[in-house]
Amino acid sequence: MAIMRLCVRDDRWTKKGNKVQIALAHNGSTVYIATPVVLTSAKQWRNGRVVNHERAVELNRTLNDMMCDYERHLDAVRDVDQYSCRELRDVMMGKRQARDVLTFDDVIQEYIAELREDGREGYAIVLGVESRRFARAVGDVMMEGITPKLVNNYCRWLMRQGFAAATVSIALRNVRTIVNRAIRLQYVRYDVHPFTGVRIPNGAIREIDIDVETLNKIRCAEIDIRRLAMARDLFMLSFYCGGMNMADIVRADWRRERVEYVREKTKNRMQSVQRVSIVIAPEAREIVDRYIGDDGRLDFGYKYTYRNFTTYVSRLFRRLMGELGIEGVIMYSARKTWAQMAMELGVSESTIDYCLGHSDSRRGIIRYYTKVRSRMADDAIRMVIDYVMGRIE
Repeated sequence: MAIMRLCVRDDRWTKKGNKVQIALAHNGSTVYIATPVVLTSAKQWRNGRVVNHERAVELNRTLNDMMCDYERHLDAVRDVDQYSCRELRDVMMGKRQARDVLTFDDVIQEYIAELREDGREGYAIVLGVESRRFARAVGDVMMEGITPKLVNNYCRWLMRQGFAAATVSIALRNVRTIVNRAIRLQYVRYDVHPFTGVRIPNGAIREIDIDVETLNKIRCAEIDIRRLAMARDLFMLSFYCGGMNMADIVRADWRRERVEYVREKTKNRMQSVQRVSIVIAPEAREIVDRYIGDDGRLDFGYKYTYRNFTTYVSRLFRRLMGELGIEGVIMYSARKTWAQMAMELGVSESTIDYCLGHSDSRRGIIRYYTKVRSRMADDAIRMVIDYVMGRIE
């Protein structure tokens, strides 16, 4: 049920005053519609009306007329629950055409917009690819038309296109996410869930971790080209910091003895997240000191977007591996290799999870004792580095 009311938001006061707004609450969210009425003091608003203002009668009439207009627009919308709060506002304001049914693309594009607002650009791009792929296979199907048979046909289409099992698995899980979102938001109801009886293939785990000899070959390589050396430094810095992702490396503050961060991949999700705090080992500090800027972030002399930077670094690293005659190693191998070596040296799973920044909500209240786990992480990182350096066997 959608509810509208007039309000003045306390967080919107400026030197010029504050606009009265119409708050629209729907499906657990609230959005706002601005009005032309501007107040200069909080004392001019009481119980949903303008008071203590020389034009109070005129302004209240304006607000009442606007509320009546929007209430008529709202009453004219069929099946209000099929819209998100933002979409409903746009329909009422004439920015969006009202619709009788929702398509798969409607739901996925709405989710993509929310992901981008939350700063989760990576997942938004993944779902954008999925939207185009799904449309190519089955068309822009209505949500009500998604059935177990259609999902199975999509799975078969992906396999006929030659996609790997891992890609098929990810694609089906993405579709299932959108279906479940539509159900959760009451956009659609199914007598039989579209994924009933659908077998999602398990993708093979990529073997991209490397042994000590290969790691040391990368670590000790003499590299004359500065940009290739930078790619190698990023790879080794990730390894020296317990498998730290590049997204976290480039955003972290490296001025202190410890580096602390919440993993970029999970920090905006509505779930438990892990704050990682690890000591910067001398081997890592040597790399950091080559690139650290005045603000504590690492400066690699690259001024474009993070996504372009990662593509650039990955291309450089592939070139470096080619020159060193090493196959099957990518930037992500640093993270996988650290985790594999830590496990082989007897480091506990919970400590490895902590270093990797994985959410550890399954382990209950113990996950909040970060001081203890930070020391354990420091010891684990030191142990793995000493193992690579040949100081322990």
